[in-house]
Amino acid sequence: MAQDLNNNTDCCQSSCTNSTVNTPGPQGATGAAGSDGTNGTNGISAYTRTTAGFTVPAVNSNVAIPVQSAQPFGDQVVFINSVGYYQIVGTSQQQLTVKNLGYTSSPAPGDVITATNLLVTPSGVKGADGTNGSGIPASLNAQGEIIVHSGSSVDVLGPGSNGQLMFYNSAQNLGVETRKATFSDIDGDLDLSTQVTNSMALTHLSTLGATQGDILYFDGVNWTRLNPASGGDYLVYDSVNNKPSWSAPSSQGLQRLAHVRMELQASNQPVTTSNTTNIGSVTVISNPAGVRIAFSNLITASNPIILTRPVDADAKTKIESLSYVSTEQWSASGSYSGGYIDFLVASNTPGGIFDISVIG
Repeated sequence: MAQDLNNNTDCCQSSCTNSTVNTPGPQGATGAAGSDGTNGTNGISAYTRTTAGFTVPAVNSNVAIPVQSAQPFGDQVVFINSVGYYQIVGTSQQQLTVKNLGYTSSPAPGDVITATNLLVTPSGVKGADGTNGSGIPASLNAQGEIIVHSGSSVDVLGPGSNGQLMFYNSAQNLGVETRKATFSDIDGDLDLSTQVTNSMALTHLSTLGATQGDILYFDGVNWTRLNPASGGDYLVYDSVNNKPSWSAPSSQGLQRLAHVRMELQASNQPVTTSNTTNIGSVTVISNPAGVRIAFSNLITASNPIILTRPVDADAKTKIESLSYVSTEQWSASGSYSGGYIDFLVASNTPGGIFDISVIG
């Protein structure tokens, strides 16, 4: 709506009829946008700093902490740098009274906090407690130990010895064990023709069920053993059954013509005898030092064979100390109506039991 304005500069009275009427024109076009204003400064979260040290209180107990200003804070949880989480329970102008929330990462109650100027800021809301995990057993403290679950709890399997392996064994409390491997632990067979880097020492063969004098042989299917024979028996090959066996001399067209088991004492000491066949006497001789075995009856077989077999452990280690010499008399000689044979005995021979047989 137009408004009449009195713009008469020539008339000083209100009733002047000489006036100009001013009417506004249409709105003009929108002008260009102005430039952006300057950015404001970053805001600062509420915080304060400690001004003196304090002693960490017991869990759920309070302590008054001097601070620069307590005004930014109310009833809330705060984090004190390097100290932990605390609940504000009271404020004054320059003091916060806080309760120790007892988080495990906090210093222990009774610890003295000597540092000052520690930052105090509001913390987030504590999340819900997680479920208890199995954790690492406190007993895990030695090199090579392994954490094992027994089916009901977590436990520690102690380290084994060098060269041991780990085996699953449900009979064990932890279900596993460490020990040396045995041949029964290995599947498959050992091919004796296979070339391997290391050879297997005979000492590694099990002695379970073994008897002194056993002989190992292959029967065409398995490795088996031939048990020791009686004294004087021969080891022969059984061509019918294709395996070795023991045989008495008589079964091979040979006979035992004489036999004695004698126990040697030290040099020039008595000789104990037993299990004699066709033996007249066993005496110690001095030139040369040895033992003379005299027969009750003459040995008439051509080319008789003399067999010497160690019986006990001493004899096995001293077999070379008993040496047959060619001093024999297969015909009657002087007081020896049945003839005799001589064996040399080393002067340091402490003893030993031997079987002496003559076959032919």
